[in-house]
Amino acid sequence: MDAELARLAADAASSGAAPLHLITPEEARERVRRGDALCSGGPRLHSVEDVTVPVDGAVIPARIYRPVPGTPPCTMVYFHGGGWVTGDLEYSDELCRHLAHDAGCAVVSVEYRLAPEHPFPVPLADAYASLVWAADAVAAGGRLAVGGDSAGANLAAACALRARDHGPRLAFQLLVYPVTDHDFTRPSYVREADAFPIGAEAMRWFWDRYAPDPAVRDDPALSPLRAVSLAGLPPAHVVLAGHDPLRDEGAAYAERLRNAGVPVSLREYAGLGHGFFRLTGAVGATRDALPELTSAVAEALGDRTAKAPERRVRKPVSAGVRPKKTAELLAQRIVTDIDRRGNTVGDRLPPEREMLVNYGVGRGTLREALRFLELQGIIALRPGPGGGPVVQRPDAGNLATALTLLLQFGGAPFRTIAEARSGLEPMMARLAAERMAPGELADLRSSVDAMGDGLDDQAVFLEENKRFHDVIAHGSGNALFGHMVDALLGILDGSAIGIDYPKVRRTAVHRAHLRIYEAIASRDPAASAEAMTAHIDEYVRYAERKFPDVLAAPIVWGGPQ
Repeated sequence: MDAELARLAADAASSGAAPLHLITPEEARERVRRGDALCSGGPRLHSVEDVTVPVDGAVIPARIYRPVPGTPPCTMVYFHGGGWVTGDLEYSDELCRHLAHDAGCAVVSVEYRLAPEHPFPVPLADAYASLVWAADAVAAGGRLAVGGDSAGANLAAACALRARDHGPRLAFQLLVYPVTDHDFTRPSYVREADAFPIGAEAMRWFWDRYAPDPAVRDDPALSPLRAVSLAGLPPAHVVLAGHDPLRDEGAAYAERLRNAGVPVSLREYAGLGHGFFRLTGAVGATRDALPELTSAVAEALGDRTAKAPERRVRKPVSAGVRPKKTAELLAQRIVTDIDRRGNTVGDRLPPEREMLVNYGVGRGTLREALRFLELQGIIALRPGPGGGPVVQRPDAGNLATALTLLLQFGGAPFRTIAEARSGLEPMMARLAAERMAPGELADLRSSVDAMGDGLDDQAVFLEENKRFHDVIAHGSGNALFGHMVDALLGILDGSAIGIDYPKVRRTAVHRAHLRIYEAIASRDPAASAEAMTAHIDEYVRYAERKFPDVLAAPIVWGGPQ
């Protein structure tokens, strides 16, 4: 289990609070509301509007998240978790903000009525009525998707089944640690009976309030896994947690969808537990999982299609190429296993004794491989009892260090970096005009505005200058550009190498950024590349006029000595 999650679980166990299945529904709702404090909060959006939705004999609250003005290209109707008994619009506020911001779609979050006051089928009827309403009132004929987490994912899956047969047409379904069945004998229910924050008894308690009569629970509207056929359902992305009683039924549903010919992507977080997207303020691994989730949604609802990975062919080592050491080959195997297991930041690797047996190597080779991975930023070696290798995530700093050393030993001057940017950044701007998501475009505008508001402060200027180019790099849709620009900007830090920017120069840069933004926002690739070329060329001319010695100085790790 993730170390930070384990600490939360230990704190909860020692708090003396009564188990969920021994308190009242209202007490459970208040406990869940207090849990909102463990969320980080989400990004700012163009608008967040609270509305009401007419359902059978009532109106229910809903919240519409819009990343940009106007009719969105896609809309997701989202149902919060909470076991059909707890939860409200605040429960999933952060996640809905990220979905809207990062995936560029409008999100309609629905506060359906709760059991036991409103048992099955009322919450599902509310959910489906909201989906039908949103198809007309928000999506307005655009692509429509449905999503949810936990019990909300159960409602989403049931709505997808109903929509397949009765409409509206759905383009996608997002199922985050879904409830798909009522079988409490599955291995994950037994293995994770006492899991944090939800165990087997808590799930029984939820089911008893939502569908008190066990005889009706085979209905696919309650247990989608028991539907006769899943053919014809929209493509799905399914998220699972390793320490979750629901893990096995979620995996079984993904497998049945796949066998029915439905495109499915599946992501399991082995070190995390149920409801982990509500722990972003306390567990770093959950924050790392957010962009993976929103990227999957953007890929499914966006215009870009995923390309199949090219088949890798092992080539013989050519003359003059250094053969890899045993420790380096072992390091590659360890990375492959980290990826295969779905390990995330903070997960511990197996103990040394187990790794020695698994890989069939000596202690010296294993430790050399682990030190190599630590230098690459892939693991951290924690000392003392309970320590050992812990998974990390490499960042641009690792690439910047490697590039700096290569350039230093090659005798390259700082002008090398400026010339590289002249070649790379216009291409990135061209791609950004074609591919940049609405949320990234809003970030780009925010950077331009922040620089304009802080022209009197060189520190603000430098920070926003780096942010502006970084957003374009990542908005190009090419991951290599993003990492390369992060690294190049890390090496060519004006404040570190001695380039000063008086206010008149800062003002000129701000105007250039505004022109680049306007070209990208207008989706004009040629104008975007032209504006970026002019901006970088002017930067190089300025540096050559004012700081020729700096550009001619050799690149040195750590900056000029």
